[in-house]
Amino acid sequence: MAYSPMELAEVFLKTGELDDALEALNQQLSADPSDDYARRLRIRTNMRLLNDEDLNTVLDDLKKLSQKSAEDYHIESILHQKMEDLPSAIRAIDEARNLDPQQERFTERLIELLLIGQQYNEALEVIRQQTQDWRWLEREGDVLVLLGNDILATARYGLVLSHLSERDTTMNADYLQALKLRVILARAHAYRRLGHTDLARDLYKAAREIVKDDVTIDFNLGLLSEIDGNRTEAIKLCQFALDNASSALRHSMLESLNNPQFSELKHSLAIE
Repeated sequence: MAYSPMELAEVFLKTGELDDALEALNQQLSADPSDDYARRLRIRTNMRLLNDEDLNTVLDDLKKLSQKSAEDYHIESILHQKMEDLPSAIRAIDEARNLDPQQERFTERLIELLLIGQQYNEALEVIRQQTQDWRWLEREGDVLVLLGNDILATARYGLVLSHLSERDTTMNADYLQALKLRVILARAHAYRRLGHTDLARDLYKAAREIVKDDVTIDFNLGLLSEIDGNRTEAIKLCQFALDNASSALRHSMLESLNNPQFSELKHSLAIE
């Protein structure tokens, strides 16, 4: 018994024979261009096969759908981002959210695209429309930092830590500790930028209780010492951190020292 192109396509997709599946789908759509099910299968197959140079092929198929679903718009957003068309990527994922507002991954993607485009106020507006649990409060704090509002960011990070303290019995302990560490450090950095050295120092020391051998903590304690006017302690801590950091961490530390506030400290350190 001969199999139809669609039957062949579905078999090939199950066995991972994508090129053969694509050929069968091409036959099906040549015979029936209105078959949206086959077109969606071709879209998803092509998404796994195409090079970036061939993205217009998938966009053309998306345009030919009789009615696009939220997932179709999600795929369209991915394509536009790959084609470096950020405004179109944002518009497409916004359409996906309108069709399926309960799908958080669409909201997460919209925020990420807005941040890539440095549309921080727009990202903040979307975040503030979400349920104010620890995840969204943390995102809000991060965006507030990007906007230069460290005062409000510290408050948001404080709320995050309060929320996380209620999860001690419901969340994996290692995961919870990693979350707390990240938020404690983010809050400490914000207080350091504000010049609130005592508050920042307490937080860096709290982070030290969670992870003992993070040289970035030594480095930031050194920056606090410099702000407080203790150059000797600043040199000691920052030099130790630079000498023991990975190349990536060392690069990040040196970037921090480019702040005019730390120019004299930078000149005092042994930097090759």
